[in-house]
Amino acid sequence: MNVRNFIAIHPKKPDYTDVILVANLHSYLGTQHPLAKVNWAEIPALRKLGMNPEDSIETMQAAKTDILEIQKLLS
Repeated sequence: MNVRNFIAIHPKKPDYTDVILVANLHSYLGTQHPLAKVNWAEIPALRKLGMNPEDSIETMQAAKTDILEIQKLLS
């Protein structure tokens, strides 16, 4: 995925694309992938979703148990 996709400006209303972009960033946290080094503060999708990088990470950490349960159900 191209980093430009994360900083591209698209319609003002948040949409599923914004959610997917943020989820994709989360998937690379803690890895050596180039997207793990993206400055989240520059990602319009986060702002459109009303979040900052810290909120996004805290939300995912709080939902970790639920996410693991869903993954078990789907495997």
